[in-house]
This record gives sequence, structure tokens and C-alpha cells, in this order.
Amino acid sequence: AAYLSKQHLLRAPYYLRSARKSFEAGLRQKSGEDKTNNDPFIKQHEGFNQVVGALDLAPDDAKTWLEAGMVTIALASLLAEDADGAMQHALSFFSRACTLDAEQLPALLSWFTSGKKGLRKEEVELTKRLFKQ
Repeated sequence: AAYLSKQHLLRAPYYLRSARKSFEAGLRQKSGEDKTNNDPFIKQHEGFNQVVGALDLAPDDAKTWLEAGMVTIALASLLAEDADGAMQHALSFFSRACTLDAEQLPALLSWFTSGKKGLRKEEVELTKRLFKQ
């Protein structure tokens, strides 16, 4: 069982990177750059499934929960008009990360209050909404 737990911890970041790739693909579809599909919901849904996979693999790893919250906000920004449910999930992921390891709180606060370099306007807006809750 210990061997599997270690292997799961190694695999969880892969799932989160895959979720981030789904987000990027959804962005390309939303902008019209990728014409294979014009419905970013599919990539959003795919990304959310990858996030759940990562959390299933590493349920006791605070860094996985923290990154899952960040990726969830990115995915939610694909369809910002329908983001409230995902925002609540992201908030619970952040809460779980800090509950597992209180030392994640400074990283979370830094992420919330940083200049958000590299984030899209929709991601920044959702982050601000979340921070106000």
C-alpha cells in the first residue's frame, strides 16, 4: 500500500498538468484558433475530470489540493458566466489544502494577491470574486 501511495503522489501532478492542457485547448477553441470544436465546455469538463483524478490519487497532499484549486479557477474561466459552482469547489480545495498543511496559506495568499502575471482577465476576475467571499 505504501508503494502505491508513493506512485499516486507521483502521478497526481501529471493529472493537474493534463487539466491545464485541457484549459489551454479550451482557450484555443474559445478564441477560434482551434476550429476542430467550438465548444470549450467539452475541454472544461475534461479538465475537471483530470482535477478529480489528481485529488483521488493524492487525497492527503496539500500541494495537490492547492494546485487543484488554481486549475479549477482557470477551467471555470472558460465559461465565466456559469462559474459559481466551480468557484465553490475551488474554495473548498483551498480550504482542504490549508487544513492539511497550514504552511500552504502563505502560498495561497501570495497567489491571491499577486499581480496575476500570465493569467487571463477572466481568471483574475474569478479570483477576485473568490477572494471577496
